[in-house]
Amino acid sequence: MAKKAEDRTYNVSVIGFSGSENVKGPVGVGKSCLCNRFINDVADKYHMEHISVLSQTDFAGRVINNDHFLYWGETTKTDEGNNFTFHVIEQTEFIDDVSFQSFKTGRTDNYYKRSTQVKVQSAEKLMYICKDQLAWTYGGMETDSAYEQKLMPEGKLNIDGFICCFDVSKVSQTTMVHQVDFVIALLNAAMKTKKPIVLVTTKNDDADKRYLQEVAKIAARKDYKGNIPIVETSAHKNVNVEQAFLVLAHMMDKNKRRPIITPYIDAFKQRQEIEEVAIEAYKNLLRIHVTDPKAVFKSYLRKLEKEPDFNHYVELLGTENAKKLFRQHARQLREDQIRKREQIFSTRLPDLIQRFLPDLETIGNRSWSACQKYIKDHKDFNHYFVEVCKPGEGETWKMVPKFIDNYNETRTPFDILSSPEGEAVYQKHLKQLQEAHKKIQLMQQFKKLLSETPQVTPGATLEDTYLLFVGKDCYIGLSQAERDDVFDDFQEDLKYQVKHELHELLWERTATFIQQRMQPNSSHKLTQDDLNSIKAEIEKDPRYRRLDKMEDERDVILINHLGFLECPSSEQCYYKELCAETQVQSVLETAAKTVNRSSNRISAVSEKECPLNLVLLGNEDLANKLLKQIREMFEHDLFQYNDTIYQVDYRPIGEDVSLEQNAFQTAEFKPNGCLCMYKSESSLNYIASSLETVLTADVPEEESLRNLPIVIIHEYDPQLSEKDSMKLSQKGQDLARKYGFRLKLLINICSLLHHINVSFSFVYSDFSFYLT
Repeated sequence: MAKKAEDRTYNVSVIGFSGSENVKGPVGVGKSCLCNRFINDVADKYHMEHISVLSQTDFAGRVINNDHFLYWGETTKTDEGNNFTFHVIEQTEFIDDVSFQSFKTGRTDNYYKRSTQVKVQSAEKLMYICKDQLAWTYGGMETDSAYEQKLMPEGKLNIDGFICCFDVSKVSQTTMVHQVDFVIALLNAAMKTKKPIVLVTTKNDDADKRYLQEVAKIAARKDYKGNIPIVETSAHKNVNVEQAFLVLAHMMDKNKRRPIITPYIDAFKQRQEIEEVAIEAYKNLLRIHVTDPKAVFKSYLRKLEKEPDFNHYVELLGTENAKKLFRQHARQLREDQIRKREQIFSTRLPDLIQRFLPDLETIGNRSWSACQKYIKDHKDFNHYFVEVCKPGEGETWKMVPKFIDNYNETRTPFDILSSPEGEAVYQKHLKQLQEAHKKIQLMQQFKKLLSETPQVTPGATLEDTYLLFVGKDCYIGLSQAERDDVFDDFQEDLKYQVKHELHELLWERTATFIQQRMQPNSSHKLTQDDLNSIKAEIEKDPRYRRLDKMEDERDVILINHLGFLECPSSEQCYYKELCAETQVQSVLETAAKTVNRSSNRISAVSEKECPLNLVLLGNEDLANKLLKQIREMFEHDLFQYNDTIYQVDYRPIGEDVSLEQNAFQTAEFKPNGCLCMYKSESSLNYIASSLETVLTADVPEEESLRNLPIVIIHEYDPQLSEKDSMKLSQKGQDLARKYGFRLKLLINICSLLHHINVSFSFVYSDFSFYLT
C-alpha cells in the first residue's frame, strides 16, 4: 500500500450513528462535516449542511452510485516531516424521499456489518463535494462541469482504519442511550477487523457534559483494552479535525509513536489565537486601503486579492466572513463619520439654544415643541439651522447620506432638537436659567436685607455682621463667595453714597471754610490745627459721622476738597468727567467740528431747521455784551449743529423783569433757555432777584417758566483780588444750588438746546461756569 514509511497512503472509513430520522433524530452526528472539513481545509469549500434523504434519481447518480457510502476524495497532510495521503469514505444510510425507508441495494447487510467492511468497491463512483452537486448528475451522466469530477481510484479501496463519530451535543428527539448502544455495537464490529479505531467526539462547540462522560466510559471498556483513543473535535470551528486523522495515521503506521492528543479546550484556544491574528491583519488591511464609507466589497476585491493577509483570512474564515467584515468596517467608517459630525453639532447645540432662547422671558410658558417652532420661525433660523428631513416621520439626519457626506454644509440639522439629546440640552439650559433667576432674586433679597439692617454701616465687614443674617433664606441660598460679592457690592454703593453726601456737606460749608481761611491769623499753608478746626465745624453732621469707620478716607476727601478750594482745576475736581468745566470743554470741541470758523457758512447737507429763542439776562450792559459776542460768531443768526440748522433769536434783559417790556416771554417770543451773566456782587444780586421773580410768578401752568433751562456765567474780573473773586464765585454756586430743583444742567441732558447753549459759551474763555 505504501512505498515507504515516510510517505504513505491510508484509506480511512468514517462511521457513526446512522439511519432514518426516527432512529438517529432530525440531524446527523456530523460525519459529513468532519469529512468535508478534513478534505477541504479552505473555509470557502466547507459546507455546513448535508442531506441523507434523496430522490431515486440522486441515489442512482454517479456520486451516490446506488451505494450507502460517499467517497470524499483524497488529501495530503504533513506531520513531523512525513507526508500522509488519505482517501476518505463516509459510511451512511440514505433514505428514500418517497417511502422514507432506507434504499434497497443488492446487499442486505445491516449498517454495523456493512460499515465495518475493510473492502469497498463501486465502479465509476465520483467524489462527493456537496448536496448541490447532486442536481447536476442524472442517471450516471454529467450535465454540468460546475463541480470537480474525480473518480474513486480503481473503483475500490482497502480500509486501513476507522474513525467512529459520537455526537456530544444534546440533540432533540434523540436519547443518549440510543446513540451509546449504537456506537458500542459499531465499535465491537470494527474491533473484529483488527484495524485501528479512533473515537471522535463531534460538535464539541455545543457539548453536553453528560455525553462527554459517557464517551469516556465507552473508551474505558475492558473489551477495548485502552486501544481506542478519544479525539474531541468541532468541524464548524475547525478544531482538532486534522488531529483525529493524524492520530489514526500514527496508529496505522506501527513504527510511529502515538502523538499527544490535545484537549478540545486547548485546541480551541489555539485556533482562536490563529484566527484573531488573521482577523486583526485583515482589519488593518481594511483600515489602510478602505477609507470611504460608501465602499463596496466587490469593487475592492481585486485589490485585496493581491494581499497575503486577505488570502490568509479567506482561507481560514471564508469569503463570506471577509465580506461581512468589510461591510462592518464600512459601517464603522459611516458611524465614525456620523459621530464626528454629531460631536460638532452637540458641542454647538448649547450655544444655539442660548442664542434663540436667551432668557426665561423668551421661553415663557412654551413647551419644548413650541420652543422648536419658535426657533423655526425665527428670522435667523436659516443662518444656523438646516432642515434635512421632516420631524415626526421617524427619519433623522443620520439616515441621509447626502447630508452626511456634504462637508460644505456646516449648519446644524434642525431635527437634532427633536432628539432626546436635544431635549436634554434644552432642559439643562432651562434649569440653568431658572437657577440663575433664583440666584439673582436671592442676591437682590440679600442686598435689600443689607440696606434694611442699620448695623451694616460703611466700612463694616460681613464677618462682623453675618450673625444678623443667619437663618434668612436669602443668606442660606447663596454660597459664601456669592454672599461676599453681594456684600462688597452693597458696601461699594454705600461708600459711594456716603462719600457723595460728605462732598455735598463740604460744598454746603464752603463759605465757612473760606471765611476761616480768610481770618487774619490764618497761615498760608493748611495746618493740623486748621484741619481740626474745620472738622469741629462739621463733625456733628450725620453725613460726617457715617464715615467713622472710614476715617482715613474721610480725611483724604476733606483735605482734597480744601486743596481744590485753594487751587481749583478740572483735574482736582471730585466730579471728574462730570465736572462742568470738563464737560463744557468736551462739548466745545464737538461743536467746533460742526462750525466752519473761516466762513461761518451753513453746510449744504443740513436738512432740519429749528427756532432757538434765548433770554440773555444781565445788568450793567452784560446782556448786550453777551449778545454782541454771540452774533459775531454766526452769520444771519444761523447756527448748525450736526444735521440741524438753528435760527437763533435773542431777548437781552438788563432792567426790572417785573415790567412788561422786560418780561422773559411775550406773545411773539417763547424762550427755550436763559443765559445769565454777572461779574460783580450787584450784577449777581440782579440775577438772583430776577430769577426769583420769574420762577415764582403766580401764572397759569402753561405760562410757567419753572422748567426753563438756565446757565449762570461768572465773568472773571481781573480788578478783584483772588479771595474776593472766590467769594463771588461761591455766591454764584450758592445761587445755582438754591434753584437746583428748578434749573436744568444743560451739560447733562441730551437735547440740542443743551449743546447750543454751551457752544455759545466757548468765546468767554475768561469766564467761570456754574451750571445747575
